[in-house]
Amino acid sequence: ASATPIVVLHGLFGSKQNWRSLSKTLAAACGTTVHALDLRNHGDSPHTDVHDYPHMARDVKGYLDARGLERAHIVGHSMGGKVAMHFALTYPSATATLVSVDMVPGVNSGTSEFDGFIRAMARVRDARPATLKQADQLLASDVSDPAVRQFLMTNMKLVKAAGGDGTPRLVNRLNLDALAAHLPTLWQFPDSQGRTYTGPTLVIGGSQSTYVDADRDGALVRRLFPNTEWVMLPTGHWVHAQAPAAFVRAIQRFL
Repeated sequence: ASATPIVVLHGLFGSKQNWRSLSKTLAAACGTTVHALDLRNHGDSPHTDVHDYPHMARDVKGYLDARGLERAHIVGHSMGGKVAMHFALTYPSATATLVSVDMVPGVNSGTSEFDGFIRAMARVRDARPATLKQADQLLASDVSDPAVRQFLMTNMKLVKAAGGDGTPRLVNRLNLDALAAHLPTLWQFPDSQGRTYTGPTLVIGGSQSTYVDADRDGALVRRLFPNTEWVMLPTGHWVHAQAPAAFVRAIQRFL
C-alpha cells in the first residue's frame, strides 16, 4: 500500500501557492505525497457565498473522496488549522493524524486588523489598477508593512479580459465580499456536539504568537483532542514560513 498522503490547508488570505516549496520538502522528508489545497473563496477554488468550517471540512472530504483517498494526515495553519480540527472531529476515520499550526479550537480576537486588510484589498479592486506595481502602490497607502503587503499581493492575478480590447486586467482571487461577511464566524469554532478526535494530534505553535499558548489552551485542546502533543518553535504566527526546517522536522518526527 502506498504511504498515507498529507493534506495541507492554508490560512485566511493564503493559498496552496504559499506552500509550494515547503510541500516538496515535506513530501521528501516524510516519504509520501502532499496535497496542498486551495480552500473555497481562495486561490483557484470556486467562489461561494458561504464560508464556514463545516462547509470547508466537507470540501476537503469531497476532495479525498474524488481521488479515492480513504485517509490522510491533515495539516492546517490558522484558519486551515480550524478546518483541519473540524475535519478530524467530523470525519475521524478519514483522519490518520491531525496537525494544527498555531491554532486552537477556541475563539480568536484580532478581527479589526483582518477587516482592514479586506477593506484595503477591496479599495484596490475597485480602483481597477492595470499593473501589479500600481496595485501594490494603492495597497501601500493602507498596509505599510511590506511583508504583509507581499503576502496579500499573492492573491492578485493578471488575466486576459474576455472580449473587449484584450488588455489584461487585475483580479483578486479572493472572494472578498464572502470573506468579509463571514469573518466573525471564522474567529469562532463550531460546537463539537460532544465529539472528540482520539487519534494522534500535534499542535505546532509559535512562542511569539498570541494565537496559541500551551498553558492557557492546554485544557481546551485536550477536551476535544485528548491525544495531543505540543511543539513550540521560536516564531510568530507564520511558523512554517519563519522556521521551515524545524517545522518539517517536527512533522517528520510526529508521523
